Amino acid sequence: LVDDFIENPEDYPNVFTDASLKKSKKRRNHYQPFTLQYISDNNLETLLQKLYFTKVKELIKQDVESKLGSKNYEWQIGETHGNAEIVIKLIPGNDKIQFDIAFQNGTFKYAVSKDYGDTKNKDANKAEIERNWVPALEQILNNQRSSANIKLQKPRSRARVSITKEWKKDWWKQPIDDVANAIKTEFAKIADFERAVKNNAQKTFSDRTTPTKER
Repeated sequence: LVDDFIENPEDYPNVFTDASLKKSKKRRNHYQPFTLQYISDNNLETLLQKLYFTKVKELIKQDVESKLGSKNYEWQIGETHGNAEIVIKLIPGNDKIQFDIAFQNGTFKYAVSKDYGDTKNKDANKAEIERNWVPALEQILNNQRSSANIKLQKPRSRARVSITKEWKKDWWKQPIDDVANAIKTEFAKIADFERAVKNNAQKTFSDRTTPTKER
């Protein structure tokens, strides 16, 4: 099952379309052939997506890491709301600002966060993200306005801001090599993403603190 799924993911549509559904809702669906029904009955959608991204990581790891030089980074394959995601993160320094790029459900996410899991200081961290890093990402977004599938996701309850870019809605119908190449291309930009955002943040800070000359 796993090997065939990795080779032919387009033959397993419910793995990608039903991963976020509750079991009670999935019971209303009836799948053919039996393997699809077996996946649904045993809630294997998220697990199979994670195995898919594990294979993608194997295909792109060397090429992506060769672009990072001395950067400290980590890979992550996780999930939210049933859909798996593959992530590359730059390990934050003393400022605890983290940059990451993720791919989930056909969409790339380019994010900046501060102590995302810290609930004790989340209000202060969120305020810092809103003050310093939202404007920096807005400047990047302004250069991409010609594309309607790119959006800014401002902080909600946590200290995180991101730009989302939709790639393909039915992305899993593509050959896995094509998906891997698309992810590799974007993940290899993480150092450039960090540099561009930091440059924008520094400019915003300088503009904010430089006294206005009187005429």
